[in-house]
Amino acid sequence: MHDKTEYQLDLDSDEEEEEYEEPEGKYQRWVWKSPSGLMHADHATEWLEKIFVPNAEPESLLLIDKWSGYKQCLSSNIIADYGYKVRILPAGTTGKLQPLDVFVNRQIKSFIRIISDKVRWKYTGFKLAQRVNVLKLISAMVYQFTAPQFIPYLKFCWHKAGFVNERPPPFRTPVQYCLQDLKFMSKCICGNMALLQCAHCENPLCFVCSVVNLHQNCSD
Repeated sequence: MHDKTEYQLDLDSDEEEEEYEEPEGKYQRWVWKSPSGLMHADHATEWLEKIFVPNAEPESLLLIDKWSGYKQCLSSNIIADYGYKVRILPAGTTGKLQPLDVFVNRQIKSFIRIISDKVRWKYTGFKLAQRVNVLKLISAMVYQFTAPQFIPYLKFCWHKAGFVNERPPPFRTPVQYCLQDLKFMSKCICGNMALLQCAHCENPLCFVCSVVNLHQNCSD
């Protein structure tokens, strides 16, 4: 059975929309767009000001790669004012030393691909080509990845990249727990067929609750 409902999302899809900020809360996220789809130096500066500074303590260590776009934000007074220590990964070592690249990014891509395949097959009214829907899907993914049970999983990428010697205890990845461990024919608390198993409340969640409504029925 295929759901052809045209899901109306809250975010305006107009091309002039510059940023998407979720409501204030524990899992607030920012999203910026660029006409080319590529990250620019201005984005790096905004990330430093709006994301890194509010969440990092003074004198924190900032690890970045050799992308030239970082030069603008590194030359700002923010680095000196907060006493941040900056270390740049050598060229050609991103795939070996950047924690996200050595372990996490592959899981992110796999999670999005599996969910996208299910959406294309069953929820044809949800147009994945629309930017607003992509943001909804990514937001649902990020929410699952931030569950406390995945802390060992996130720590492992630092171990695998060689920054810490201690290996975290055994863990299930987000793809394993949220998607592969979902029991066959599981139903969401709203009664619909489940799309994934929530890593926060451990309940099966359907497509509408987990993606369209962004976990409104999830109580962690």
